[in-house]
Amino acid sequence: EWIKQWKNRTAEYTDINPKDIYIISGSPNISRLLRAEDRRLERYKLFLVTHGTLRSYGDTYGWTRIGELFRKLKIGIKIFDEAHLDFNNICMVDFYTNTYKTYYLTATPNKSDERENKIYQMCFKNVPSISLFNPDEDPHTSYVAIFFNSRPSARQISSCKSKYGINLSKYTNYVVYQEEFYKLLTVLIDLSWKLAPREDDKILIYIGTNDAIKQVHHWIDTHMPELSNLIGVYTSIVSNNEKEKALKKRFILSTTKSAGAALDIPGLQLTIDLAEPYKSEVIAKQSLGRTRKKNTYYIDVIDVGFEQCRKFYYKKLPIFERYATDCSVVK
Repeated sequence: EWIKQWKNRTAEYTDINPKDIYIISGSPNISRLLRAEDRRLERYKLFLVTHGTLRSYGDTYGWTRIGELFRKLKIGIKIFDEAHLDFNNICMVDFYTNTYKTYYLTATPNKSDERENKIYQMCFKNVPSISLFNPDEDPHTSYVAIFFNSRPSARQISSCKSKYGINLSKYTNYVVYQEEFYKLLTVLIDLSWKLAPREDDKILIYIGTNDAIKQVHHWIDTHMPELSNLIGVYTSIVSNNEKEKALKKRFILSTTKSAGAALDIPGLQLTIDLAEPYKSEVIAKQSLGRTRKKNTYYIDVIDVGFEQCRKFYYKKLPIFERYATDCSVVK
């Protein structure tokens, strides 16, 4: 999807002909390029490739061959999109290639894990940077935190814990079977018609696991059959064709991973984090950025029955306070 976006946007915003864009796909393709005659490659101005393809070839045949590839293709500028991801691969490519300039593009120049982030920041501390965020004009989405209580017993709280704290998968699979959860979901669906009133408005709903998404989907089909044809699922449990269809539905059920970086949902008016608690500032910024238009909304459901969910809220709140148009709390 990222490569498709790059090819389409390059054709839209530059004078590069789509025929002069080459997509490198798979290790065999790299081997063919290394054997190709130079004159056959001279016409191409832009090469697009995934991290996975470079990593697979470098790990299998040696990273010096990646350096040979860049020299063969006469790469003068390399660009890493979403440069907070695949950090290890970015380092390997940088170590084994020599280009005139390198651009690292990301709206979230940090890592979720605190220890990883220290290394990441150390590596990039001397790289000149520019932020394109304008605090006066760029915020466009209102943030609303809804505090609700799923009323867990002490035993249920304990069952959702691991030695590292709350187990997010266990929590998600617990909460989608609670009566209070569906009372709240009913209220949110009613509210969504007011916040996203137009027929082409989309509502993205984050739920933490595929099993929980199936359960919520089943509940809506059973209790609100009038919505059955308006709901799509965008995760790995459906085919790519079904995922494409899901993006055209009014309600889209997904996870922050599936509906993550580089996904563009035309007409997205409302995002609801229904059952995927997280503390990552990176995810907070990315999920808020899913809505692109002015006067859009982000609803964050906080289960105060679990103290760690409340702590997650306060951890990521500074991101919403900076990048949202306004922040409010509903209890």
